[in-house]
Amino acid sequence: MLFPFLVKCSNLYYYSLLDSFDRQLYLEMYIILKGYETNVCLCSMDSEKIDTVYSCVLFDHPEIFYSNGYVLTQYTVKDEVVRYSIAPMYTMEKEQAEEAQKLVDEYTEVFLQGIDKFASEYEKIKYTYEFVIINTEYELESPENQNILSVMLYQKSVCQGYARAIQYLLSKLGVSSTIVSGYVQSGEGHAWNLVKCNNAYYYLDSTWGDSSYSDAENKSQYDISYDYLNIT
Repeated sequence: MLFPFLVKCSNLYYYSLLDSFDRQLYLEMYIILKGYETNVCLCSMDSEKIDTVYSCVLFDHPEIFYSNGYVLTQYTVKDEVVRYSIAPMYTMEKEQAEEAQKLVDEYTEVFLQGIDKFASEYEKIKYTYEFVIINTEYELESPENQNILSVMLYQKSVCQGYARAIQYLLSKLGVSSTIVSGYVQSGEGHAWNLVKCNNAYYYLDSTWGDSSYSDAENKSQYDISYDYLNIT
């Protein structure tokens, strides 16, 4: 059974892909990261699964913006692995993360004020797409550009930051979405979103919808392309 603190989350896409044992590992990892814990023994003795599940937790929870890796310690008895303990790498102290979250909450409050709570799912998705693009400039050297802080604190980001911000904000509107990572035809890594709208799934790419990405020489923060909004 899902723990009470996860029941309200509408973005457990990667959790849903795991089997029952890996879901237990997922919940352990989630508790560890939310609690800023370190050097905690895990239920799994499969290092590859631990790595996969760690990524799943971060993909499902953009609010965990303060971890970007971990150190895994292996314990053996007569050359047999008996347990692993994990020490997540935190990019800031817990108090700093809490202060950053307050700024994220302020950004989110402004965002929520601009949309009718009775808006349709499509209207919510379109509004979120426009809001992030209008208030963000594509910038390769932007700080914290792999998480939501780049968008919500600095208003500059790259594809990963755009996609995580979209996912986070849509969750506040009760719209299911997730982050997708892959490669474009040139071979360059990229990130975008999968969104659920009227019981169907669509892709959304706010990075490519932002003219500050597509026309770097003539940046206009307020030009929006709708070519990448809810596409098949």
